[in-house]
Amino acid sequence: MTTQTEAQPRHAVLVHHIGHHDLYLIANNGSGRNWTVALKGRAMLRRTRQIAELLASRDQPSTWAQLERQTATLPLPAALPCSVADFREPPGSMEELEPTDAVSATAVRFPLLQAALAAFDSRTQGDCVRTLVLTWSPSLPPHSDSVVEVAHLLERAAPLLSPGLSVVALAPPVGDPFRVGPMEGYVSESLVPWFDRQLVELQRQDAKSRLAVYLSHNTGTSAAIWVLTNALRHLKPALVAIPKCRVRPITGEVFTAEVHEETWVDAAPARDAASVASQEFAMAIDELQRWKAAYVEAIRSPHHELGSFWLAKSSKPVLAVVVCRIADGSMRAFRGCNMEVSLPTGSLCAERNAISSALAAYPAMRRQDVACVAVYGGQLGDKRFDNPLEPCGVCREWLLKIAEINPHFRVITFADDEATRVHVRPVEG
Repeated sequence: MTTQTEAQPRHAVLVHHIGHHDLYLIANNGSGRNWTVALKGRAMLRRTRQIAELLASRDQPSTWAQLERQTATLPLPAALPCSVADFREPPGSMEELEPTDAVSATAVRFPLLQAALAAFDSRTQGDCVRTLVLTWSPSLPPHSDSVVEVAHLLERAAPLLSPGLSVVALAPPVGDPFRVGPMEGYVSESLVPWFDRQLVELQRQDAKSRLAVYLSHNTGTSAAIWVLTNALRHLKPALVAIPKCRVRPITGEVFTAEVHEETWVDAAPARDAASVASQEFAMAIDELQRWKAAYVEAIRSPHHELGSFWLAKSSKPVLAVVVCRIADGSMRAFRGCNMEVSLPTGSLCAERNAISSALAAYPAMRRQDVACVAVYGGQLGDKRFDNPLEPCGVCREWLLKIAEINPHFRVITFADDEATRVHVRPVEG
């Protein structure tokens, strides 16, 4: 992230996750009093479709030109008939009305988008390229259609609220919004590859360190919030927090957002090695487990020189496995171990040893062909490195050079000595 002493980022991205708190209606019953209300259930689907049809049936440029930027309120070109029963937790002042009483919606509001964009714009000015990425949770019909309609409205409103902003809407597949699995699939297949493409393009422009990411996930299911946080961890996004995000705004109220930068905490738990779905990562884990077993068997021999020569300085073994894709498209795993014949020039880390073995076998190997490296701290007598064992500073420099043009590259470490629980992370600079 940028600080006050750094140049403005060349490219800034705001990820805004959509939920039902993103859309409110301004309604009245002809008495001259306006209420800000939220739609619920099937009424959300029915009314959002009607709003879309109403806006599409009129001269859209002149209609959208009436969007009031401070409160993100868009007057509708004609009143939309509704009933009190359409609204989620209607205001107390509507209690005198019956559920079936007719009211009319005269405008729509986007308070969360307005607050998030105001905070985003205040930090990304000048020649910065600004992009809004809209995400929303997988959902099941018919509710999935209503969220799509809200996304379309936000996609149209955003450039008017923030001139010069480009908008990308990443639609999810059908799925249960309350389960982690569908959201993980959506993010890994849509959002993460989108960011990977941006990183590769910025690297071509020699601007890798000038990407700033902001995350606004103030609404949505807990599964969505957890997955988004986890998936974007390696980008260290600033958190755009809207304190009143789940409170219905009163008429004319303007929400504000707090931006929390440089406060990222990496608290991702380890997971079972058997649950890793990626073929490349699973190969690295499997080969590391075999390498560990072979190593344990080898040191039972009384004739090895690990402690007396190869690891003479620390007697602490490190095992590594690198997986890369070779010319025919298949994947190969290469083992490596540390050597500490003398320090500092006579030492070689396991990670760089494994990479060197891969390059020696395939001299045409490119950095984008390297999928991952797995690192494990072994034991020799009473000497050992504790797991999880992160790459050292020198190895990290090597791995960062690989990740510069290969944003898919990952480092795998192990949470237990049995190598059955793993962390899979991008390279940390």
